[in-house]
Amino acid sequence: MELLVAHRLAEPREADHRVQRTAVTRRIETAAPAESTAAALTADDDDVRYWADALEDNGRLLRRLAVERAWSVRVIRDLQIGVSAARITIPIRNAQGELRGVLRYGPFGRHDPKMLAVPGSRLGLIPHPARVAAKYVVLVEGPPDMLAARSLGLAAIAVPGTSAWQPHWAQLLHGRHVKIVMDCDTAGRRAAEQIHACLRGAAIASEIVDLWPDRDDGYDLTERIVERKRQRPSRLTAAAVASLLAPVPPVHRKRPRACARVTQEVAR
Repeated sequence: MELLVAHRLAEPREADHRVQRTAVTRRIETAAPAESTAAALTADDDDVRYWADALEDNGRLLRRLAVERAWSVRVIRDLQIGVSAARITIPIRNAQGELRGVLRYGPFGRHDPKMLAVPGSRLGLIPHPARVAAKYVVLVEGPPDMLAARSLGLAAIAVPGTSAWQPHWAQLLHGRHVKIVMDCDTAGRRAAEQIHACLRGAAIASEIVDLWPDRDDGYDLTERIVERKRQRPSRLTAAAVASLLAPVPPVHRKRPRACARVTQEVAR
């Protein structure tokens, strides 16, 4: 398998925008999780920069995101990831880099739902494929997995949820080879099959990677990456990064449990 190479995506950061934006923050707190195609977006680039500055100034949160979510500061800066009202802000941009939406994510399992959208947001692939130069890309379930994967050098693009895929997005991946990596559960596998069929219909080379076929608990790429980094605290080699997408071999149901555990540990 060829090593996937990440590329810088965000435009250069502009001067700090430190003016408090309390009214915007109040609007964000009432955001609905569904995409709106009619209302105007209630956030702008100034908001995105302000939230990105707030995260960059929060060293404690950055360290926690690095340890628990495997996000690098480089990728956080590139994609202008920020923080507002205890949620991580994730901009959605079009091919020209124009803001079309903002997602708000609870990264540590204390928020329900985990993901909200700013009112007026229009969903899209994150980052937009036009801003990713790599030929080989990994299509993952959700921005958190994308951020963790890109932090290790994988050219990852996020689908913003298992039910968010739009058939016309397939053309945005024309000329790529796509590995589809969704979560290990029913919804994730169903989404992977849907996306794979859509890409195949558009004559786009693609394959599904099921990280752990024997699991159905939502195990995801971020968990795989965090596990691997804990096992190997030093910088991962190119081969080790590529192996993150290797599925754990299914365990024969009649095999003794001790042997099954060994098989799975070796696969990691």
